[in-house]
Amino acid sequence: MNIRVWRVATASFLVLATAFTLASLFVIFRQAVYIPYWDQWGWIDRYLSGNETLVSLATTPINAHIVAVPALLYWIDIAWFDASNRVNLAAMMACIAGICLLLRGRFAGLADAFRGTTREIYFAVAVVLMLWFHNWENLFWPFQVHLYLAVLFSLASLSVLAAVAAKEIGHAAGIVVAFALGLLAGASFGPGLGVWAPLLVVVVLGRRPAAWKWGAASAAVLLTALLAWYLSSWVAHESHPIGLLPSIEFLALYLGSPFFRGYNERALTTDPALLIVPLAAGYSALLLACAVAVRVLRLRKRRPLNAAELFFAGVMTFSLVAGAMAALVRGSGGAPAPARAYPDRMGCRLVRR
Repeated sequence: MNIRVWRVATASFLVLATAFTLASLFVIFRQAVYIPYWDQWGWIDRYLSGNETLVSLATTPINAHIVAVPALLYWIDIAWFDASNRVNLAAMMACIAGICLLLRGRFAGLADAFRGTTREIYFAVAVVLMLWFHNWENLFWPFQVHLYLAVLFSLASLSVLAAVAAKEIGHAAGIVVAFALGLLAGASFGPGLGVWAPLLVVVVLGRRPAAWKWGAASAAVLLTALLAWYLSSWVAHESHPIGLLPSIEFLALYLGSPFFRGYNERALTTDPALLIVPLAAGYSALLLACAVAVRVLRLRKRRPLNAAELFFAGVMTFSLVAGAMAALVRGSGGAPAPARAYPDRMGCRLVRR
């Protein structure tokens, strides 16, 4: 393909992506129903009961999830905007933009070929997928802003720590900021607690001295233990068998469920024949993750990894850890419904009451 054809093709794609995104936003803001929905009624009931303060609303885990950060948005939306979800929806859109910008910024650091127009194409794809591809449900239910907050803070934490580990920025302030963002991720939604494992991966793969790595890793483990201890008093563990093969199957479905086009039927679908496409996509993703891990380790032996490589290694680990956390409580046998392994939700309950 010559340069002229390449430019025309990429420009056409960017124009179409922009038009699609703007049309999606128009539909969302024109058609979204600005009333409370489903789980949101329970939170509003707690708010209106008069028995709780903003502090108790923010710090009391809901179904074993800490929702301190989104609780502030819920409170503002109720107190100032009559529970119309306008604040939640605006925050959700801001999170989507932030997530895509973080990915775009780091994507350019992987190789020279991923800069310029190619980077903009990647950004356009990310925005389109985040806005519509199996995310439309959450966009029409803005109470789900906690999902996006957890992902945004997790990716921001990984991005900052990757810069520290690659010696792009100073380690003292950088690690404080990275860990603070990690705490905000865990305080936004349960799967945000899974960011500590990829943070450890970034620390280990980085180019900092061994003493720095041991210190950072110890701090991350300590914070994880403290969060687990805090949640333990709010959890009544369920007892059910967890098999290795069902858990792997669940993880595959977790990664591949966006390819299931059953809409609301996915909440009940467990027929393997109907799930063959998302399962195949998920298993392919697992194989790809293994190949990427091997390639990263080989590359690490030849030279230090840059911040972009460390960041995306962390993002991949975060996706796998979030799926493993979900499989821990939901992969108890048989093919789960895609709704229970829905990756747009970036995980599910760590534990059940």
